[in-house]
Amino acid sequence: MSIYLTRGKYSNQAFAGFLKNPEDRGPAAKAMFDAVGLICHSIHFSSSNGDIICILEGNSDQISQVAAITMSSGAFHSVASEELITTEAMAHAMASAGKAIGSYKAPNA
Repeated sequence: MSIYLTRGKYSNQAFAGFLKNPEDRGPAAKAMFDAVGLICHSIHFSSSNGDIICILEGNSDQISQVAAITMSSGAFHSVASEELITTEAMAHAMASAGKAIGSYKAPNA
C-alpha cells in the first residue's frame, strides 16, 4: 500500500452550495474513501486556494476510483494525487539509480 497526497479543487458551483448550506464535507469524503477501500489519514482544507487536501493510503486503482467519482460529481474542477515515499525509500532509490546510471544515454550526448 502506498501513501498519496490528493488535492481536489472545488468548482464555483460547489462554493455557491457551501454558502447556501455550510457543512463539513469530511464525513462525505471519508465515506467515499471507505467505500473504495482507502485508509484516510487526514483531510484538510486550504483556505488560501480552496482545495481539499487528503492524505490517503491505498493503491492506484483506488485512487483512480476516487478521481472518477469526484470528477463525475461536477463539484470539482480537478483532482490530482501524488504518491509519497519515505526519505529512506528515496535514499535506496538514489543508491540503486547510482549503480544503473551508466546504462542510460542522454539524447543530447
